[in-house]
Amino acid sequence: MLRLEGKIVVFGRSDKFLKIIQSIHSEDVAVIPWRDCTQPTIGIASLVYVVGYNYNTFNIPYADYIAANVIQPIDLLKKITDSRTKVVYINTQQTLSRTTFSRYVYAKHKLSQALRNLEIGHLDIIELPVIIKGKTPQIHGGVLQIGVFRALVALRLIETIDFQMLRNKIVQPPVNSFGTSELIGRFLRIPRTQLIDRFLRVICG
Repeated sequence: MLRLEGKIVVFGRSDKFLKIIQSIHSEDVAVIPWRDCTQPTIGIASLVYVVGYNYNTFNIPYADYIAANVIQPIDLLKKITDSRTKVVYINTQQTLSRTTFSRYVYAKHKLSQALRNLEIGHLDIIELPVIIKGKTPQIHGGVLQIGVFRALVALRLIETIDFQMLRNKIVQPPVNSFGTSELIGRFLRIPRTQLIDRFLRVICG
């Protein structure tokens, strides 16, 4: 049983975000990986950061993918938050397109919508472009994916943010402008690899 009463919680085991969050807060931070979101917990957290994504869900059935990335995380947050809790969701920067072929983009958007319906004290949603360290994109993926994104960064075809700017946004989140537009998913029931999903995201939205 994980005891969370009054604690700061990071939901998602992302080293780049965890290091920044730990540098901001002097108290201990409890970490719940995505794969452990169904574990038993007790107590209400004071602050919850929601980061990352379940990267094991690109090639599984659609219903399981939605459950792992939206339904189960929301069920966990309902158990560990109340009207006193602040939630900070670090999301991927949304495009202007209202359709997507990417499971990653669609799930992140659906989770963002579901978070807005939670009965919590305060919600901040921080949308981020690609994070870079030096000239290297800090993305989850293999050598090919990192190489492609490095080229996109060098050609200035995608927006980026460095770690200092990222820390500043987490410390002082921008004013939320919650949109209500629905994002339409295309061909999301077709399992795919992470590489294919990422290329669909870059090329098609």
